[in-house]
Amino acid sequence: MAEHSVHRKLPAWMEDLDATTSTIRRGDSDSKSDSLTDITSNVPLLRFKGTINYCSTVGECGAICEELMSQAVSEDKLMLGFDMEWPVDFKTGSGKTALIQICVNEKICHLFHVCCMRNLPVAFIHLLQHPKVKLIGVNIKNDLWKLSRDFGVTVKPLIESRVVELRDFANEVLHCDQNWSLDRLVLHVLKMKLDKSDTVRKSDWNTQILSSAQENYAATDAYASLLLYKHLTKKTTEDVRR
Repeated sequence: MAEHSVHRKLPAWMEDLDATTSTIRRGDSDSKSDSLTDITSNVPLLRFKGTINYCSTVGECGAICEELMSQAVSEDKLMLGFDMEWPVDFKTGSGKTALIQICVNEKICHLFHVCCMRNLPVAFIHLLQHPKVKLIGVNIKNDLWKLSRDFGVTVKPLIESRVVELRDFANEVLHCDQNWSLDRLVLHVLKMKLDKSDTVRKSDWNTQILSSAQENYAATDAYASLLLYKHLTKKTTEDVRR
């Protein structure tokens, strides 16, 4: 079958960086690493600076979820940055979900260390199912399917109506067609970078006590999703006014 090249429509502000990354993709591995470092060397690092609330028991997690549901009742909708972490073994593959991150705003992010719990709190499942709650993330639908496989949670209704897939939302707002990763979206939209070093990303998320580096990494990922949603929503509003 003949291959047809498809011209990607990119916003003007993305074209220079896209051209640079295209050049990188054609280079060898050493030049790729050096070039990527050059691109982001002067870009500020995104980091969650609010309170990180760590929960490792069913009771703690359930209480937080109850509070969030009470908050949702008093609002039109409650948008939550969402992410998950799990250990990855190159021989056995992906392990069971170990950590679930929920970012409410720039002031508070909750970390639910579910590998320390016998099961998911009922209140957590009710939070996911709450009609006023929407979860925001990159590749979030696959995350929820994994949650379903790991814990037997019914997620199909959530995927159909209660998630915001940032890949799709960004393409709609930016009028482009990209297979976004979270760190690439942060770079393009927020002009910042995420720390995606293997030291933390591939660390042991099943450890009984998370390190401060793990907590900051996890909280920042969930926060990044929420922040991206707010920026893209603001851009949508501004475009409508023009």
